[in-house]
Amino acid sequence: MFYRVVLLGIILCTSIGLFGQTPLPVSRTIWNAGAPAGWTDSGTGSYTTTFACSGSNGGQLNSTGDYYQVYFSGTPDVLTYTIKVSGATTSSLLVEESAGGAAFTTVNNHTALPTSCSTYNFNLLATTQYVRWTYTKVSQNLTIDDVNITEIVSCTPASEPTLNSSIILFPNTTCSSIDLNWTSGNGSKRIIVASTSPIVGTPTDQTNYSANTNFGSGSTISANEFVIYNGSGNSTTVNGLSASTTYYFAIFEYNGTTLNCTENYYTTSVLTGSFSTPACPISACAEITGILVDACGGAIEGINEFFTFTNGTTNLSIDSLSVTFPSGGSFCNSGCGTQVWTTNPTFVNSLNITAGCAGLFVETDPIPANANIIVFTGSSPTFSFDFSGLCGTGPYYAIFADNTNTGGRFANYNATCANRTLTVEFGTTCTDNAIYDRCLLPNADGAYVAFDASGNATYANDGCTPIATLPIELLSFTGKSIGSSNLLEWETTTEINNDYFTLERSSNATHFSELGTIKGAGNSNTLLHYQYTDNAPLEGINYYRLKQTDFDGAYSYSSIVALANSPTKFTIWNSSNTLFVKSDKENLSSSLKIYNLLGELIFEKVFEELTSIETSTFSSGIYLVKVQTAKAVYTQKVKF
Repeated sequence: MFYRVVLLGIILCTSIGLFGQTPLPVSRTIWNAGAPAGWTDSGTGSYTTTFACSGSNGGQLNSTGDYYQVYFSGTPDVLTYTIKVSGATTSSLLVEESAGGAAFTTVNNHTALPTSCSTYNFNLLATTQYVRWTYTKVSQNLTIDDVNITEIVSCTPASEPTLNSSIILFPNTTCSSIDLNWTSGNGSKRIIVASTSPIVGTPTDQTNYSANTNFGSGSTISANEFVIYNGSGNSTTVNGLSASTTYYFAIFEYNGTTLNCTENYYTTSVLTGSFSTPACPISACAEITGILVDACGGAIEGINEFFTFTNGTTNLSIDSLSVTFPSGGSFCNSGCGTQVWTTNPTFVNSLNITAGCAGLFVETDPIPANANIIVFTGSSPTFSFDFSGLCGTGPYYAIFADNTNTGGRFANYNATCANRTLTVEFGTTCTDNAIYDRCLLPNADGAYVAFDASGNATYANDGCTPIATLPIELLSFTGKSIGSSNLLEWETTTEINNDYFTLERSSNATHFSELGTIKGAGNSNTLLHYQYTDNAPLEGINYYRLKQTDFDGAYSYSSIVALANSPTKFTIWNSSNTLFVKSDKENLSSSLKIYNLLGELIFEKVFEELTSIETSTFSSGIYLVKVQTAKAVYTQKVKF
């Protein structure tokens, strides 16, 4: 059954008297504005917030015989109300119901009244039209509040969907979380169910299931089968998982928008999939990755410098961060006097606007494990940094020293060689030292030092916004079929501490095996191109992903590229504010979609042999072009 409750409008009138019928559902939370329609307030007053159970006031019963009564139309179901008395008492409250208002029967007789707000629920007879609360006072006064009477409403399920979701993918996973993407069916919404065993249950029509992305916390459709998603989208992330464990998923399409009333689930041949979480990496400390030593912005370097680090395998509280600069002393939130950490949401917003990609830089506390962090040496930097080259690789977490001193925290080039040391304590158990030599620095604004996992320094100058100090993800990962082989290609613009890539393949986008490893560049500031040829692809669709591993063992996964064994050729290029996509005639029924970096679909059309799209109206930034055929999915990042 479906229950609905709405607030009644309050009609100002005298405090005593019967004012017609009010339709169900009934809800009353206001008691100091006179009796609403359908209510009788007999010899009562109201209480202020100090004694009300919610809101600003509560109804008051202070004499024997005082009562509240409501007269309504409709078929009632459940009566709910909250009461309390001002002190211990033997007083009583009689709650009654009546069909015609003459003969009343008892719903409940409260002889042990609560001294704190207590809520009661009782089922009413279907013929009831009156409910009355009558007080018998021995001592103490009583308040009543939050009265609700729900209505029985008949429900008809919506039409059942006819098409299930398809192509479930698991683009990224950690030892405690799994990302899911899927192609939706034709239901208006869908639920995703997760379990540590294959899904055997099915959802019940006219039932709403509460979802929770924390595994084990949502509603269940069967024992230990938990709802992790309920909505109209096509992606989610489930958290709270155990390491080295296989999780099973099922997606049920449904129609119906009225909760517990019109839901109609499609339960035939539903889409299922499974994925295993890896073992958790060995605990590792945070590491300094770079320093902008010679800041731009004139002589006020002290507020425009920054250093970067990659967090360890546990969350980092900013209160546990302590930094000793080569010049200017230490900053921390305890024991450093006025030299503490602060926030600057205005400057963070300006960084994102200049970069042209929302959410690239964020502020939060604690900072997640394995995150990339940038620490500015001033509370309000004045230089306009352009981090557009990082779009699509964030988020990056910003921290600001509460400092307005313009004197530099580091030391620029000097012909006399001398080491300078930056020391960062990440709590009580992890410390990192970054050491550089002044005479090896470029002698110009923008000079920076990048550090690998062993602390080895690389000296360079890429302008006033060195992105090399912040490790970034792949610029692109693409694939194409060439005869009986599949060619996988990827590009990086910057690599920090990159040990090697592992190319993995799967026949079902769920269970992957290693194809081969390709050595990374370690540290690089130039555009690098990699490729790998799979000379023996599987029959049907092959799913590929890259695993990138750092020197310290930390790793991450790319998105998945799907290729059919038969050749599917696409060429994508951007020129003069026009995006071109070319393929052979057999792919004319393909779909072409363009997504921004928030995952929002911004363009869609049926593919033609040569498709051109005007891009001058697009905001500057990086976009994902996705072409999907009956046999494969081809994706490529393009910058407009």
